[in-house]
Amino acid sequence: MLWLSRRGFLAACLAERQVATSMVEQREAEGLREAFAADPDGTVRKGLLFSWWRHGGEPGPDWLSDKLEVNERDGQFSGVYTQARADATPPFQVRARAFAGTVPKSLILELMAAIFEGRLFETVLRSELRPNLMDAVRQDLDLTLAGIRLQKRLYEPTSEELGNAAQAWRRIAEYLVENGSRRDLTPAAEPR
Repeated sequence: MLWLSRRGFLAACLAERQVATSMVEQREAEGLREAFAADPDGTVRKGLLFSWWRHGGEPGPDWLSDKLEVNERDGQFSGVYTQARADATPPFQVRARAFAGTVPKSLILELMAAIFEGRLFETVLRSELRPNLMDAVRQDLDLTLAGIRLQKRLYEPTSEELGNAAQAWRRIAEYLVENGSRRDLTPAAEPR
């Protein structure tokens, strides 16, 4: 007879639940990929909400936060790219700025194609299985499309895992920096 500690039992239950959830999400992601392959334009016009948040790192000057959010409303695509960094000198105040504007449909289609072709939501990536990395740069992906929501958290993912999706993400962020409206989110320093 095999005896499990309480911790072992809970870990086994959690792993079983994650596998079941993962299988359902994988089927949903596969369905979205097939719908996108058949009709890319029509699929992204079914209520697209997407965010890709790259954040974390060593506390202090190495900490970072880059978040891209895109959505579709009435056939138009818009996005917000928020970038935050800590100052290189103490007290390491965070400086943040946001860039917002419309995003060309071609860039949205490129991003979605890269996500679906890379099967990011259909497979379990090695970087998902490393949550114990201290001060890791994490990447959270959150996609809602046609009423289906898919989420993924990656810990220090490799460029091979992300494939062309990371490049497409950067192209949209760069487009918003160059063409969007800029807003400084850093509060004014208080007088001493």
